[in-house]
Amino acid sequence: MKSPADEEELVAKAVAGDRAALQGLLLMHYETIETTVRARFTKELAAQLEVDDLIQEVLVDVHRGIGSYASREGSSFKAWLRRVAENRIIDTVRRYQRLKRSGRRRRVDVHRPSSEMLDSVLEWIFTDSDPPDRPARHEEARQAIQVCIAGLKPEQRDAVTAHYFEHLDTSEIAERLGRSSGAVRELLRRARENLKSLLGSASAWLSSR
Repeated sequence: MKSPADEEELVAKAVAGDRAALQGLLLMHYETIETTVRARFTKELAAQLEVDDLIQEVLVDVHRGIGSYASREGSSFKAWLRRVAENRIIDTVRRYQRLKRSGRRRRVDVHRPSSEMLDSVLEWIFTDSDPPDRPARHEEARQAIQVCIAGLKPEQRDAVTAHYFEHLDTSEIAERLGRSSGAVRELLRRARENLKSLLGSASAWLSSR
């Protein structure tokens, strides 16, 4: 467990653009994000998407907003994470309410990563090398992969999620993204290299919380 001073240093590094520091913070506070989302995950939301889908959106919001984070007296980084999560939930509820009023309401079906899927993603990332300090617990692996996927560029993130969690092939992903199959394969290749680097950095924080 990191001390408040250590966490303050990590926050400063993350705000300055240090992705490894941000990953460490997100893994340290993953349970805070998950607890906040689950506490406000209504039946209406459950009819539209999975909890992990919403957590992933919160993680992406944190990556996008960390540069503008500024600590305030009496306001911790954990409190800021809760606000980011709460704002995402509010926005999501409003979005689905608008869809419901317009008659375009539909469920977003993205599967929660299973143990086998996590193994598949890890094996894909580290095809030609061993995973650094591979986490022993699949729950830790799930959290690390979600944090790292959130740090990818949007199209890389969409391609990885579609291919490994929705089981779409490259032609189906190409149709969804409006790209060629070759472009999708290149997106997945770049995503693999980026995830290898990101997961390697994140492994330093696993089993140390």
